[in-house]
Amino acid sequence: MITEAMLDVFCRFDGDVDGFARIGTAEDRSVISGEQWTGIDVLLQELHLAKANLASPEYATNLEQRLCATAENDTVKERLWELA
Repeated sequence: MITEAMLDVFCRFDGDVDGFARIGTAEDRSVISGEQWTGIDVLLQELHLAKANLASPEYATNLEQRLCATAENDTVKERLWELA
């Protein structure tokens, strides 16, 4: 589940996992793990492809279903689309 708090940390580091690993605090790591970070990063890449109309309709539909199942709420979904 991707939460608003996870996206807050992700955005504070501008999506830079190296920066997160080097200077992220214990509090940051309690909100989002490296594995979750990677999951968000991959999802954003997929959303970018769909947003740029580079994905097939079937792929885009499947992606939207995964997004709905993964995002905590509609605000998180909107933020992910904006970040893509």
